[in-house]
Amino acid sequence: MEIFVKLKQSREEIGINGCAIDVGFAFLNSCVGVKKEAAPIADRLNADRENSQLVGTGYKLVFLAATYKNLGDREKAFSLYRFLHRPSRPKPVQYHQSQSSQP
Repeated sequence: MEIFVKLKQSREEIGINGCAIDVGFAFLNSCVGVKKEAAPIADRLNADRENSQLVGTGYKLVFLAATYKNLGDREKAFSLYRFLHRPSRPKPVQYHQSQSSQP
């Protein structure tokens, strides 16, 4: 927790992505039961995700979902897990073999 507090204080100096720090900070707070610290951060990050402002890897969303699980909000947690498991790749092109008759 101390590391995340220090990172949060010096994120601009060292150029670290603030969302990554906030997700980790919210998750750790939710793990130790500090809901009043974790909930507002998680809600802001989730709102940013819904507004397409939180762009990142699936790990951020996994930890955000785990934060909601720890906070007891299973619906938001499941919603994020479902979002992570949505089909994101286009379907592969299927090539049909031409049926030619050979003597």
